[in-house]
Amino acid sequence: ADPEVRDCAARAVAAFGEAARPHLAVLEGQLKAQDGAIQRAAESIGALTKADVLPAGAAAEAASVLQGRLAGESWEVQVFACRGLAALSSAAAPYQQALAELLNDDEGVV
Repeated sequence: ADPEVRDCAARAVAAFGEAARPHLAVLEGQLKAQDGAIQRAAESIGALTKADVLPAGAAAEAASVLQGRLAGESWEVQVFACRGLAALSSAAAPYQQALAELLNDDEGVV
């Protein structure tokens, strides 16, 4: 699917509230994308976790996946992973060192 379509779909799923639970696996799958779907899926998971629709473990799992995308990926993927971690708020706290290391990244864009 087109990245913009996936982006809009992730936003819509986040608005489903309780009805979004069955779609968690799809959002988690988007964390492995190569485009902005990464960020939008993390934002949706974060919003659903804050609304107590998803357990805190969902945000922690998403943060773990995103942390793995911070190294060895294109700068674009790194940017989306950073933004996604920011959207996961306290669930991303264990990865603050990895994020801090990117402050000195020589790509410049990250």
